[in-house]
Amino acid sequence: MTKDGAKRLVLFLLIGLLAVMLGKVVWRGMAAVFMFRDTVYWFTFAAVALWGWAGWRMIRAWGGWAERLRSWKGDLPWLGTALLITVLAVFVHQQPGLKIVNDEPNQLATAKALFEEHEASLVYRAYDSGQGMRATNGIVDKRPVLYAWVVAQAHALTGYRESNGFWVTRFMTVFTTLALYALGRRLAGRFGGAVLALLLLLAPMQAHLGNSGGFEMMNLLFITLLGLGLCWYLEEPTVDNEAWLMLTFVLLASLRYESVVFVVPVALAFLVAWRGGHAPKLGWMMQLTPLLLVPRLWLQAIFGQGDSWQLKSKPEAQGQPFGLQYFYDNVGHALNYAFSTEETSTNSVVLSALGLSCAGFWVMLLWKRCKRRTLAPLVDWAPHLLWFGLSLHLLLMMAYFWGQFDDPLTQRLALPTHLWLGIAAVGVLGTASFLRRWRPQAVIGLAVVFAVFTVPQLEANRFYMLNYTARMQNKVREWMKQNRKPGRLVINNMGSSTWLSGGNAVVTVLQIQTMPERIRYQWKHHTFTEVLYLAAEEYDPRTNVWSPVQGDRLGPDFDYEPVWTMPCTPLNRFTLFRITAIRDDHPDWRPTPPTAEQSGETNKARAEYHKKWLEMMP
Repeated sequence: MTKDGAKRLVLFLLIGLLAVMLGKVVWRGMAAVFMFRDTVYWFTFAAVALWGWAGWRMIRAWGGWAERLRSWKGDLPWLGTALLITVLAVFVHQQPGLKIVNDEPNQLATAKALFEEHEASLVYRAYDSGQGMRATNGIVDKRPVLYAWVVAQAHALTGYRESNGFWVTRFMTVFTTLALYALGRRLAGRFGGAVLALLLLLAPMQAHLGNSGGFEMMNLLFITLLGLGLCWYLEEPTVDNEAWLMLTFVLLASLRYESVVFVVPVALAFLVAWRGGHAPKLGWMMQLTPLLLVPRLWLQAIFGQGDSWQLKSKPEAQGQPFGLQYFYDNVGHALNYAFSTEETSTNSVVLSALGLSCAGFWVMLLWKRCKRRTLAPLVDWAPHLLWFGLSLHLLLMMAYFWGQFDDPLTQRLALPTHLWLGIAAVGVLGTASFLRRWRPQAVIGLAVVFAVFTVPQLEANRFYMLNYTARMQNKVREWMKQNRKPGRLVINNMGSSTWLSGGNAVVTVLQIQTMPERIRYQWKHHTFTEVLYLAAEEYDPRTNVWSPVQGDRLGPDFDYEPVWTMPCTPLNRFTLFRITAIRDDHPDWRPTPPTAEQSGETNKARAEYHKKWLEMMP
């Protein structure tokens, strides 16, 4: 490294130290949370702008980039096949909507706040007092906000539409196929590009999440782009390629909090290039990247405020989100997910079998490359570095208290592992000489597997049908579109973000139970144009009566009439009611939980009813 390069390295380290001081020392606790809320919009704006500028300079530096595009003419049949199947999977066989509750409603609500207020806040309570909706209570969501920021920009272009979140995700899925093709092409030519893209599409998860309102597909896209950035940087370690790679990591770290592990392959890429005689250039854009990560450090302060890890949902975790004690069970859950043939699973047995059978050979290829490292081109290390980063991600998930891939709520955590499996499969199969004559037939075979196995799963959509809460919130979204009314209040324990996104004030049943005098006062003064009540109901076969579940009961002073009902099972449903009267006859009423004996009798009666219901089906 030259003297000037040493100065740049010292400056980069000092800026990194400054970023740590700003993120962990100067602002801490709630001060850090407020700083994140108020400034992350502009930090993200700067990061995206620099990323785009570095990318443009990188393309211009290619010189003959038009010639590069012409060299892709032979790829059209292969790439076209992958894109056609993506469009079929995402736009034909799946419907857009909320898939993961409450993650996606919270992200869409944050996008609304970023668009309207340029603040990363999540409104929990708001009322219309004649001057539009005014927030009276809100928090900062624990999730990074790049996806929400992109959705906010879509709102800026088209006006606020909740559907913008779903369209952003759909387009990200198409871009992901393009990026996967380009990455696979680096591994094994045109055959590798088509196979890598198609292998991931075999799993219904990609199309399922590709129609969601969340950041999962965008996270996969930026992991793939990071892999391409590693290839371009190690192929030609220029100042622009270096900056674009680092800025891609900055954006990736702003998508999911566990994505910060990909700093390891980026750092290793710089070391590999340095050992190959290409010291880091550390241009001005690269020097700014530590400062762009400061909001990411501020966001970590949220985990010190209350139970942000949701550890209360699993008391057996004993307050520890990560630990080796989860590893054994999580590996079992991962294998159960990988080879599950259940119709409610979003996996692909073909992808799992190919990926796991090739993973060992892929490690052997890496070992072979290490032994002859002086002869291997630097760019050959790029896929292995990305795969190493994906391996770290997988290990982190196996040490996570909720890292159970076969749980319907957490299957999405396996999406980067699909790429881990796909890279190993393509990297090994690309070296198989016996496949060279049969590569077109292999791609056709994957397309047939998609049509025979994946399409029926997507069309049946049983993994979504099991998610009653997501289905309920999507029904709420559709109903709100057809029934817009200002000044409405909704009483609902679940989905406050969904109701607020439609311009409705919302309050929980618990707040009504603990402060009933407030709703009586507002009802008396006709504050709201109407009051709705959404309850989860269960059937009691002993009395032949449907009634709200324990946590959704308003009490005897409320009269209501049904608006619509969404059946879930013979014993469970959601019903939206319209409140018709609120009295003050039982001011001291509070819900009393049933005794263990009563619960046992009810569950026994329900089980017997369900058995008889099945037997009596015509």
